[in-house]
Amino acid sequence: MKKISYALIITTSLFCMAARAFGYEEAFKRTPVDTIEVKTVPAAKVIQAQHGDNYFKNSGKLFGSLFRYIQAGQIQMTVPVIGDLTHSGMSFYVLGKDLDRNLTNSAEVAVIDMPRRQVISYAMRGAYTEKNISKARARLEQYLLDHPDYVPDGGAYAAFWNGPFMIGFLKHFEIHIPVKTREETPTTNDE
Repeated sequence: MKKISYALIITTSLFCMAARAFGYEEAFKRTPVDTIEVKTVPAAKVIQAQHGDNYFKNSGKLFGSLFRYIQAGQIQMTVPVIGDLTHSGMSFYVLGKDLDRNLTNSAEVAVIDMPRRQVISYAMRGAYTEKNISKARARLEQYLLDHPDYVPDGGAYAAFWNGPFMIGFLKHFEIHIPVKTREETPTTNDE
């Protein structure tokens, strides 16, 4: 039994390294693991699915809707996959040659233009579980409390860099919270 487990781990690891070597086009630069950074995520076109009210219960359905859309349209797979934790949504980036295509909404998938945004990002390794995501999100929320020069400018979301066949503890993900600096935040005059 141990031989089968080791063989499975080695085979899976080799598959994942090969997938990375031949790689998917990346929408932006990854945040290094165990690092918090402020970075700019460029404006982009994405395809998005939304379903239900709990991202973790619906992630398989969301991924399936998006995967069927890209297969039917012969659209290139890209990374990261974005998980909207607040509204139970998932998005794939549209990059490269697919940007020039006239992509249309379907019954399950919407084509959306996302604006450029500044985010605070924290990256971890581990399975894409609610527990791991919550841990990373709490780390970012504490960072914001410790750095009041940044003000949240939207809800937290996840950026998932690896596919479902990657071993859980090797997966790389980021949590982003859109931010503005205090100087960019409008003030109100109550006089």
